Amino acid sequence: MESKIEPLKILIIDDNENNLYTLECILNQAQGVAVLQAPSGQAGLEILAKQEVHLVIVDIQMPVMNGFEFANTIKEDERFKDIPVIFLTAYFKSEEFATRGYKLGAFDYLTKPIDEHRLLNKIGLYSQLHKQASELRAVNIELSKANQALKDAKLKSK
Repeated sequence: MESKIEPLKILIIDDNENNLYTLECILNQAQGVAVLQAPSGQAGLEILAKQEVHLVIVDIQMPVMNGFEFANTIKEDERFKDIPVIFLTAYFKSEEFATRGYKLGAFDYLTKPIDEHRLLNKIGLYSQLHKQASELRAVNIELSKANQALKDAKLKSK
């Protein structure tokens, strides 16, 4: 059974255009990744509502809706609550802020300037998890179909 694994869709959210560009350049080094960009938390929510996203990387310090508020909003929404979030910050480097991020369900908490190799290792790990989850879903679908075929065959034989 051969199933095509869709690319890992990563939504990056930052109000600084240069940060978005830099982050996208780094992420594009990873294989099997598709990068979506949003200049604000609100724009990020709009993207989530329109298309499937597998991982979010969000800057903490943004106007209107900061990264913590964004994460809290998606964790309260049934449609998005299981999407892992990586917080990214240049300012909130203390343990207190990292703890706050993890309490909001953060997958990770990274600081700027971005350690490119560390980020790519984390993306590689999450990409493996995504691939395994996709393969497991495909196997479950096939098992359900086979189970239904057996039930149908049993009903016909009666």
